[in-house]
Amino acid sequence: MRIRGRGDLLRGPGGTRDLGRRQAGRGLYAVVRPDDEDQSRARQADALEIFIDSQPGGQNQLLGDSPAGFPLAGLTFDSGFVPDYFLEFFAAGALDHAFTRNAYYGSLPTGGGGSAIYLGSGTNPGAPATLSGGTNPFGILATIDNENTAGVSAGCGPASGAGVTTGVELAIPLAAIGNPAGCFTVSAFILEPPYAVTNQAAGPLPPGTCFLGPAPGVNFASIPGDQFLTVCPAATSARRATWGRLKAIYR
Repeated sequence: MRIRGRGDLLRGPGGTRDLGRRQAGRGLYAVVRPDDEDQSRARQADALEIFIDSQPGGQNQLLGDSPAGFPLAGLTFDSGFVPDYFLEFFAAGALDHAFTRNAYYGSLPTGGGGSAIYLGSGTNPGAPATLSGGTNPFGILATIDNENTAGVSAGCGPASGAGVTTGVELAIPLAAIGNPAGCFTVSAFILEPPYAVTNQAAGPLPPGTCFLGPAPGVNFASIPGDQFLTVCPAATSARRATWGRLKAIYR
């Protein structure tokens, strides 16, 4: 899995395309490219778990009474990462199955508790990334381009996944993560039924790392390196548009 920060974006080389153009205002834009399997096949709803540390406080070890507490209670992050918010995304169905994409969002107060909401779902892959049928006060967008068939092979060895430019795309207004004024940190991993943390994580795990196992027993602090990355918001430059250039874009 690869996630890369760029200005006020968190994105991969494939860009955000229509998703990015439809997001108004300042926000966290992400393209997450899982490399563990062919995304075009029907699967048993592997979930992408994203945690964001953007405010004081939070939970370094997930508590049982927090929104992420089941089935993740006991999971411990690196000592320098104490998330305040989480998002979960999963897509179900492909081929001859009914496709859906689903997203959840919640907060992680220091003492436990917090809130969690179902943001909604969509029945289309790709754009538009809107979600319906849930509660989405910040207008978070989430979708997936599930055409990738070029991911890395299964196993524990190192692999680059070169050429993979598609995956899960999200647009998260900064208001949804407390309007951080400066840099913040993000951790993400794939959770596979029944609630096992895989070796697809960001920041990356050391080569040779296999599945980490049931979430409650996972301690990222015991693994070399940082399993989180830093994002620093910055102004995004804009070019002056001419009528000729606009006509060329939208022909």
